[in-house]
Amino acid sequence: MARILVIEAEDLVRRALRRALERAGHKVLEARDGGEALRLHRDNPADLVITDIRMPEVDGSEVVAALRRLAPRLKLIGMFAHDQFRQSDTQRMADRLGAFANLPKPVDLDALLEMVKLALAK
Repeated sequence: MARILVIEAEDLVRRALRRALERAGHKVLEARDGGEALRLHRDNPADLVITDIRMPEVDGSEVVAALRRLAPRLKLIGMFAHDQFRQSDTQRMADRLGAFANLPKPVDLDALLEMVKLALAK
């Protein structure tokens, strides 16, 4: 199936996403932060990136901009903590980043898998 890069600082969340995606047949690369994500993507380009937008040290939007320079057509799903922004703000931010979709955190794994399927089909 697809190679998916998951960028998430929280270990438990990142592992849960990995398990769900691997059960769906995908190869998953994990990064705790933006620097690690960029190195992984350079060495093993992903078909899809799932990233938290609010991360320590380097903001997710900066990571997305750097990934877009490396791979302009890269598909992206952004994750936002539901209490960080209003829904209209998250949609505007996702549009600005060129995200295929945005998902509120905590992430509903079934919704995530459906978004992944839709993103990869485009």
